[in-house]
Amino acid sequence: MPPPRDPQPFHLPEHGQLNPKLLAQMTDMSPDAIMFVDTRHTIRYWNQGAEDLFGYTAEEANGSYFDLLVPRDLLAAGELDRISAETEITGALKNYVTKRLTRDGRILTISLSRTRMVSAQGTTVGWGVILRDITDWERLHDELDEAKHLGQIGELASQIAHEVRNPLAGIHGALQILRRRAEKGSEEEDVFEQIGLEIGRMDHLVTDLLRFGRPASAQKNLTQLDEWVVDWLAQMEREATQREVSMAFRAEQAALVNLDGMLLGQVLRNLFENARESKEGHLDIQLRLSIEKGQATLFFEDDGPGIPEEIREKILEPFFTTKTRGSGLGLAICRRHLASLGGHLYIVKPDSPKDGARFKLQLPLAAPKKTSL
Repeated sequence: MPPPRDPQPFHLPEHGQLNPKLLAQMTDMSPDAIMFVDTRHTIRYWNQGAEDLFGYTAEEANGSYFDLLVPRDLLAAGELDRISAETEITGALKNYVTKRLTRDGRILTISLSRTRMVSAQGTTVGWGVILRDITDWERLHDELDEAKHLGQIGELASQIAHEVRNPLAGIHGALQILRRRAEKGSEEEDVFEQIGLEIGRMDHLVTDLLRFGRPASAQKNLTQLDEWVVDWLAQMEREATQREVSMAFRAEQAALVNLDGMLLGQVLRNLFENARESKEGHLDIQLRLSIEKGQATLFFEDDGPGIPEEIREKILEPFFTTKTRGSGLGLAICRRHLASLGGHLYIVKPDSPKDGARFKLQLPLAAPKKTSL
């Protein structure tokens, strides 16, 4: 980020007039990006807020075409032409929500206001543009909408699960009676066996619905996460060996968190099952712990076929699955469990298409207990 401009002392102008230098000082006081764009869409003024927000200095931005900030997809869609056409007619555009590109490649959600500037003769000389970063607000708004939506889905899923569980238990009890009456090796015994397997599958689905609809309250304890992962791997060692899975863990940094071990254990178990089902033969799973931006970050990576890009943003949604059987709730439950711990679950974009699936689990760091003297 470029160094801030050296502020100049502000003096009240005589006769109530502000000269261009004073106007520039005032615009530099704004955290919003303020710029002037001429009729050829060339940037002619670029304030300190624009430098801070987009990373270009005034020297770099002035004289550049305004598409410097516009993502390619919006350029291809003709967004600049539409904005220009509308403001040419109305004279102003207020709080238009769009995307803009920073120097380091980040995409920001922006509230854009654009006003026509005219000369003393009344001709258009350019456009005053104010760009306000609303990325965090938009993300929070989306998270609140998503939480409300997931809550409604969860309530419906819970109601369905309760309605199904009781009759399912009755069917299972009746089946046990019929199975005892069937002769050994008979066709009826085989049919009852298949029915029992299907009932078991339905019971598993009901359990997933209940876990998603009514997630357990987190019972948090101050936990050294790196030590907890080592213990979890030790508990999984025998099963992993039997199922041809190698698991390794590397802690780059120790991390103290407030943790419900049962919930995190279910999250890692679901990721383990998904990874195992994704690949035939031997499977390799790597876990790595680090600290990123004040968050304990646990990476879970496998050497399976990975997650196709076209479904990468969908697989965390409830009931989305690529399997012929399954509830599609495994990863949605993982996300809800981590949310109850104050954390997040992310899918990490692979470095190449040959890389396997990568997940990032984040939990807030906890303050160590104070010891009394």
